[in-house]
Amino acid sequence: MADERLFPIQAYDYETGVCADGRQVVMGLLCPELVAFFFDAQGNLVSREGRHWSDAAGKIAGHQPPYHISSDEFDALIDAERKAWQVELGYSPATIRVKEFYDDEYPVGIQILPGHLANVETETWFRDEEERQEFIKSRDRWLAEGSFVWWWARDYFMSKDGEVEST
Repeated sequence: MADERLFPIQAYDYETGVCADGRQVVMGLLCPELVAFFFDAQGNLVSREGRHWSDAAGKIAGHQPPYHISSDEFDALIDAERKAWQVELGYSPATIRVKEFYDDEYPVGIQILPGHLANVETETWFRDEEERQEFIKSRDRWLAEGSFVWWWARDYFMSKDGEVEST
């Protein structure tokens, strides 16, 4: 059996690192909570934890969507809550390497191909065969480069090194 691919993820709009107990973690804001996904050293998803933001943050953001999270005051409160949680975990920032997964509650996970490159042989929306062949070439290049899609409430197109190339 071939080894499962490990996907590197570097911090961006979320934090990535290692806990004092060796677990890898990605954590950040997924309204209305701070959420952390924990992985073992082999990249297997082992658990997920969500913490509702503080009452002070809730007074600013609201308690129902749409949340009002675009203020310096809200950012400072969430940043303090995230840092306190990181202290509890003995967190050190690092690139993490995880196996493919997709969470059933939060829009978080890994996809090999973005939607526009999946099923290009059978899709019916192409104008002509030439356009289909261009998409097939794009898909093959994507796969050869080791790119992937990281979902953290939205899609991030990632390089093989775990750097965000576009959102």
